[in-house]
Amino acid sequence: MHPGVRASTVPALRPKPAAAAALLVACASIWGCSGGMETIDRRTLKLLEERSKALGAETRTPPIRFSDTRTGRDDFRNPGTMNPDASDLGFRQAAEDRDVAARLAAADRIDPDDPDPILINIFDALRIAQESAREFMTAEEEYVLAAIRVLIERHLWTPRLFNDTTVGVGRSGTGSGAETTLRIINEMRARQRLPFGGQVEASWIYRATDQLRSASTEGYIQSSTLALTADIPLLRGAGMIAREDLIQAERNLIYAARRFERFRRQFLVDIADDFFSLLETESRIESQEGRLQNQQRLLRRTEASVDAGRRAAFELAEVDNEVRASLAELERLREQYRLQIERFRIRLGIDPQQPILIDRTPFFLPEPDITPDQAAELALEYRLDLQIQRDQLGDARRSLANARNRVLPDLDLTGRVGLDGDGASGLVYDFGETNYNVGVTFGLPLDREIERLGVRQASINLEQRRRSYEQFRDQVIVNARQSVRAIELARLRLTLAEERINITIQRLREQELKEDEISADDIIRAQDALTDAQNARDSERTNLRNAVLNFLLQTDQLRVAPDGTLLPLPGMGDPDEEPELDTEPDREVESPGGVPTPEPADEDPEN
Repeated sequence: MHPGVRASTVPALRPKPAAAAALLVACASIWGCSGGMETIDRRTLKLLEERSKALGAETRTPPIRFSDTRTGRDDFRNPGTMNPDASDLGFRQAAEDRDVAARLAAADRIDPDDPDPILINIFDALRIAQESAREFMTAEEEYVLAAIRVLIERHLWTPRLFNDTTVGVGRSGTGSGAETTLRIINEMRARQRLPFGGQVEASWIYRATDQLRSASTEGYIQSSTLALTADIPLLRGAGMIAREDLIQAERNLIYAARRFERFRRQFLVDIADDFFSLLETESRIESQEGRLQNQQRLLRRTEASVDAGRRAAFELAEVDNEVRASLAELERLREQYRLQIERFRIRLGIDPQQPILIDRTPFFLPEPDITPDQAAELALEYRLDLQIQRDQLGDARRSLANARNRVLPDLDLTGRVGLDGDGASGLVYDFGETNYNVGVTFGLPLDREIERLGVRQASINLEQRRRSYEQFRDQVIVNARQSVRAIELARLRLTLAEERINITIQRLREQELKEDEISADDIIRAQDALTDAQNARDSERTNLRNAVLNFLLQTDQLRVAPDGTLLPLPGMGDPDEEPELDTEPDREVESPGGVPTPEPADEDPEN
């Protein structure tokens, strides 16, 4: 207490019903306007469902995911760093005579303490990718963020309630005439944007003033005001430009839906490409194993021939070198497979400690009967990313129109209607005492240099966007045409590779009949030619599958089910039921790299 003020001269603050009501209204406004996060999630999901279904029944609506920030707290000022000194580290040298082959073989064995292996075929891989792949979840979240931005803009165009409560204490005067005043002001407002610019606002302002120390016996005063104000632009800022942010947000959500669906199609092709590459590497490993076995048999026969004096000793050394080279190549392929399977597991979002088995389920993918020009027409009609480019050209035109609007002079219409309340409670209104004012404000465009530069900037952006669209359109045509030629080329190369295999097998059979007349070097070259032809066949088989998928992607005829699998088009057949023309026997391959040793091959070199 101030030493110059007596306790008896400072009356206790009396509770005032109107002031308490004002505070109660403020508190109710705060709690009533705060919606739950569950409502936000429902509204976002509903908007995503609407936009996704507008693209087609096969589209996928992403789930709503969010991080829980309530678990734990990081030291944001001083995050720890693990960087020990060299003296605290250690390095153990490996013995040069260690059993390297055993160590590599150990990498292929599954630890019995690890979880049971998961058998994955191409369809399982596509499903898993849409559930746990990190890049897929990122694409989903970008789509969700676009929907949230729309909800934000939509909310700005709904009636918005605000409530501000101000409590202040002031002192005026000196000596015995000094007055200490407590003021409580509560202002509640409802604001609404107008469709073609400007806004209207209705407000209720309640004021309560109490003279805490005053000679007056009427120290408590209450008053209130009801007001309706409007601010409407007539030139600059009037028209569709007022809703530009909302319009662009709505269009961006449509673009996001198209991008997400396009991403799902591209992602299916990428996952299938990775899976087919695994199958190709497996086939290369099997071919190399057969090559090694043939060379080992040749080594035994050559060794017997050298001992019998029918061949020179250098031929045995040549065959022995080829055996060692084949063994090194086999281990290189196995390590390549280990790395591929580990990267594939990471891409699918599978636990790195979870073993997986690759299952060769037949995948029927027929080749289309279509011309390059027909493919180009389909691409121009269906490509979702081309539609985005075309619509963004319209965005650039609208941006230029908005830039020209900003050069106009300001001409704003303003108005206000108010009603003051008085009486003991401050809530007694006499509508005969209504006050109002209306005005027009004209602002000369004396400084519109930045706005005029903005017009030129928007004009140039429009021309750039137009060229970008035309270039993208032309590239779509080129890619669609090339995708058809790629299928024909892959089919041709696959046919030639199969013919090479048949020719090489016939050559090896003829060499078997003339074993004593053919040098070991000729036999090795023929066996290498067979392996190369088999690898070329496997490679072209992969290229053909990828070429068909790429054709469907380039023409945007690829359809992906909500679970991530391929939806066959009418006439394609069922990809998981019909056998493929070049179907191989089903087999399971242990990963990573653990390709089981095949059954002993027949003595015929072609096996």
